[in-house]
Amino acid sequence: MDPNVLFNSEWAEIGTSLTFLWAAAFCVILGSGNILLGHVILPSLIDSYHIPKSLQKARLMFYVIAIAIYAVATWLIIQFVIGSNNVISRFWNDYWI
Repeated sequence: MDPNVLFNSEWAEIGTSLTFLWAAAFCVILGSGNILLGHVILPSLIDSYHIPKSLQKARLMFYVIAIAIYAVATWLIIQFVIGSNNVISRFWNDYWI
């Protein structure tokens, strides 16, 4: 079974869907960096006395930022699935194959 021919509008929608996917990947990397900072690096620097103990309170900020970024990544992945489903169903009959 061959898919139908793709026109410019379908290619544009595929490009938009892929943009959502790449943005989600970037958000996951950014959120993971915040988790790494808040959970590993900051406590290590505090325990080794390289930074003051008062910065222990900043860990919560890194966690909150990471959760917000992961929420954005989830929204972007949902938008990717919705957008790719709309465009793929136009030229391919079986979406899950």
